[in-house]
Amino acid sequence: MMLVLDASVAAKLVLQEPDSEQAYEAIEAAGEFAAPDLILLEVASARLKAAAHRAFDPLQIEDVVQTLRAGCRPLVPTLDLVDEAVAIARKLRHPIYDCVYLALGRRLGVSVLTADAELVRACSRFHDWDGAAILLSRAPTAS
Repeated sequence: MMLVLDASVAAKLVLQEPDSEQAYEAIEAAGEFAAPDLILLEVASARLKAAAHRAFDPLQIEDVVQTLRAGCRPLVPTLDLVDEAVAIARKLRHPIYDCVYLALGRRLGVSVLTADAELVRACSRFHDWDGAAILLSRAPTAS
């Protein structure tokens, strides 16, 4: 089952957080995932921020970007999703960055895996968007 991976979950794969193991399990269960190329910047930014506060080597960021680049198939240019993301952001009244992931999910006909409860709530307010985003804590796992 393909899913769109958003940055809130991808960051858990490269930063040790309480629910990082759950993120690994959900990714394994999905088998394949897509993402907009925006994910590279968002996860690199999270890694840089963590490096400033913890003992992370900032040079490892290149490895993180390469891993995401290799793992996300397809990795879709954000520019190709902007118009739809703007329309979604207006409808859901939600930040456009998150709506880029929703635009890709809509284009591919799959849900977005997210750790952002507010994104899931925004989608659930509209019948035609309910289920467009799956909260990590409720995602299927391989076990």
